[in-house]
Amino acid sequence: MLRTLIDDAIPMNDGCLRPVDLIVPEGSMPPESRTIVEEGVMIDDFLLVDEGAFREDAVRTLLASADYPARNPDRNLSDLRAQLAACTRGAELLHSAARDSGGETVAAYMGHVLANAEESVRRLLDRLEDGQFAYPMDNGAVVKVTIRIDPRFMCCAR
Repeated sequence: MLRTLIDDAIPMNDGCLRPVDLIVPEGSMPPESRTIVEEGVMIDDFLLVDEGAFREDAVRTLLASADYPARNPDRNLSDLRAQLAACTRGAELLHSAARDSGGETVAAYMGHVLANAEESVRRLLDRLEDGQFAYPMDNGAVVKVTIRIDPRFMCCAR
């Protein structure tokens, strides 16, 4: 998870490096994998940037250090750099907006954006029905996903 805060109040990015996809691109995961650990490097907490410097050597070491090391470290590094660039540019723009309009004003607008997004997702979930999806893997295994919408909480239940 990459996170940047403005005045300790405005989250810039509170997401994972890549969203979880139901359809897995060919060759992106070994067909013999049986557990999440076998899918690649699991990172719990790691200092990615120190004093403004991207820690590439440390990241490469981390990506190679797991029982199941990263299969494409160069791509992982490119993805991380792109995410950092997006966070940096977003932080610059938010700092500029906070400087021009005040941090409280920017935080208020961010609250409005988040409230609108929440309401939009709730309206969408209200229209969705429960569903299932199955995807056959090249080793004969089948990845199956079931989504149930819980109207009590207006969120997805696993």
